[in-house]
Amino acid sequence: MTNKALAFVIIVSFIAATFASALPAGAAAASHPAVQSLSTSTCTTNDLNDIVAVYGFDSPTYKSAAPTVPQGVKSYLSRLLTTRLGSCASQAGASAMKACSPGTRETDPRALWQQLKFCVGVVALEHPAKPDPLMIAQEPTLYVLLSIGGGSGGGSGGTSPAKGPTSSASGRSGSGPATGTTATGSAVDNPADFLLFLTGQRLERDICSRVGISAKTCDAQHPVAVVPESNWTLEDLQTQCSGDPYVANDPNNPYGANTSGAPAGHGTIGAIVLNGSTVTADGTFAVFTVYGSSEANYTAQVLGCQSGSPPYLSEIWSDNISNGNKTTALSFFPFALAGTLIAANSAARSAAAPAPGPSSAPGQLSSFISYQTDIALGTFAANSSGLALGNPSSGLTFRHTFEAWAQSLSDNLAIYCRAQSMQSVCKALKIGPAQ
Repeated sequence: MTNKALAFVIIVSFIAATFASALPAGAAAASHPAVQSLSTSTCTTNDLNDIVAVYGFDSPTYKSAAPTVPQGVKSYLSRLLTTRLGSCASQAGASAMKACSPGTRETDPRALWQQLKFCVGVVALEHPAKPDPLMIAQEPTLYVLLSIGGGSGGGSGGTSPAKGPTSSASGRSGSGPATGTTATGSAVDNPADFLLFLTGQRLERDICSRVGISAKTCDAQHPVAVVPESNWTLEDLQTQCSGDPYVANDPNNPYGANTSGAPAGHGTIGAIVLNGSTVTADGTFAVFTVYGSSEANYTAQVLGCQSGSPPYLSEIWSDNISNGNKTTALSFFPFALAGTLIAANSAARSAAAPAPGPSSAPGQLSSFISYQTDIALGTFAANSSGLALGNPSSGLTFRHTFEAWAQSLSDNLAIYCRAQSMQSVCKALKIGPAQ
């Protein structure tokens, strides 16, 4: 069907619908079903593009060209465009309302069409379409994410400058600086992501504990899902909040605070956003000890989803938290120092003694073999300075460091929420006022 034929069908359908609406109820029912006419209450141009193309009143030469729009069609289109402009004006802000209001005596479809196109764009800017969410939450959901990009040595998380020489518990200076990285080789991969998971687990199990759900049951069915998202940015969170808003089952009890175990609703509540770094010291030697350590220094922000216009996020609470752990083991340094002295002394004695020949006495050969054995044993001991009784790697301390950090976050957030129990995130986390 050509554009002109399609436009003719639309106009005829509108006239038929108008005529049918003027008939008595019985007569209208006896006639053919009316085709739905063009809407007059929307602020859009999409369904008029074909009509405009057929009758040419969007053309720059419209004024000088011969009339192409029949008078009846022209008056209908003028009324339709005028009504739609009124709809746009009601949706536009105060500054654009006057510009979108149609002129009282304007009847030219071209002028009204140009004004409508302008106003549709204005309304679209003021009321942007909500983006599709990254996830569709089937339960109340709180996300945990990092607001920074990937750092060296790990997937997510930052790095911090290396520390200077550190001191052991006995006051002796360490022999090496800490490494400012978020990974320790094969010991731990992506520790910042590991922190996300431990934080999510701690928060979720605390929620279950507050409503009387056991840890085993919480892993399968939880009143609030706390989901780690290591690759999301704040823009992703905004998209998630706007596209998947929280919908309560009971408006009078939106977060299920009064009914233990009852489903509260579904959608995105907000997020815990972490930003910081992990500092490690792996294999730092003192005279008799060697130790590894890790320290997590992060800012935690609680963001809640809000309805309305962008950015769809509101900051509820923030905190700076630092936790660290250290693992100490016995150092082989004294043994290595003794080995160095033995090897050097034996090498000197071996060089001073004549090399045994075919006619050498048995005692000279025995002494030479003894010196060489001492050199080998001493060299082995000297090269043992990298050994320790037990593994002092900082990787062993990560779990304890992150668990302590996650516990601090949970405790501090609970203290805040008991004083601000009306906050939506606090209600969702089942943290009530202080008793």
